[in-house]
Amino acid sequence: MRRPDGQPHGQPRLALRVPPRRRALLGGALLGLALLLVGGLSSQAAEAKPSVWQAAKDPERARAERARVSAERMLSRALMAERLSARSAQSLERASLAMLELSEGHGGPAHDYLLGHLLALHGSDLERARAVLRRALRRAPDSPVARRAWFDLGVVSAKLGDGAGEHRAYTQGLSTAWERDLRGNLYLNRAESSMVAGRLMDALTDYHAAVRAASDPHVQALAYWGLAIVRERLGDLPKALEAAGLAHRIAPNALQLPSVFFVPRYDLHYYQALTFMALGRETTALHERVRWLGQAVSAWARYVRAAEADTEPGAGVWLPNARLHHASCERQLKEARRALASRPRAREAPAPDEDAL
Repeated sequence: MRRPDGQPHGQPRLALRVPPRRRALLGGALLGLALLLVGGLSSQAAEAKPSVWQAAKDPERARAERARVSAERMLSRALMAERLSARSAQSLERASLAMLELSEGHGGPAHDYLLGHLLALHGSDLERARAVLRRALRRAPDSPVARRAWFDLGVVSAKLGDGAGEHRAYTQGLSTAWERDLRGNLYLNRAESSMVAGRLMDALTDYHAAVRAASDPHVQALAYWGLAIVRERLGDLPKALEAAGLAHRIAPNALQLPSVFFVPRYDLHYYQALTFMALGRETTALHERVRWLGQAVSAWARYVRAAEADTEPGAGVWLPNARLHHASCERQLKEARRALASRPRAREAPAPDEDAL
């Protein structure tokens, strides 16, 4: 039951605060987007392939072109192998990267685009990845894969803490991208960028745009989880829980994708706790409500402990919200347990899978 102001009983309205360094970005390459990159490079390189005379005049560039073609084929195999063996896919990606690194500085823009993408994907040298991606975009700004490079540049900038550069990169990508899922990714990540900068209404707009643009259920689910966080931090808990529940129904494992990262890492518990609250509110079975609320209490406790131990500036900004939710869930859990204890014992249902979140 809700009060007339729309809030559930026992849930205080939460004050709006400036968000800290929080991130739940889709950073790695989804299969369709990565194939877009490889296919675009193939068409671009076909036009730029050096002639016999050019190869004789500049053998280093010819070797770089052969390395790029081999690396591209290897990356295509890695993308297909990823469905069967993550380890095999990673080995192929590392081999592609090594091949391109040996010929860096001698290839054309297509070489830089592929090298920048792999450096961003590998993540071991983000400054270099940013430099290579910027160089590729300067050399061939109208390349058919420039829109994917803007996405990569945004992710790298986010990991480097360059919020302004991140936001610019996603905006540039949106000016040229036409594929639904790429546009959904760009809107989703730009919304996260706005969240970090404290522009909650801008984030709200972009999350809604991501939901409309994307056809991939993982992107849609992540956008709804983003809406849940924005709504909660704007003080509208009922809509936040509605969005979190919808995200879970669309793709319950989306938060666990290898390409999704959180800054700080423990912010994952915030998402999980809101989702457990939503599932506890939605169920009509009392024993399921007890279980979901128990999971919510545990998730809020994990978030609170981690945030209290975090010494980074702004790390505790959302602690008051988390503590209020934790206390409220504990009260609701006690009430649900009392109600369950007063009923005749029923057959136990299987426990919810916490790993799905």
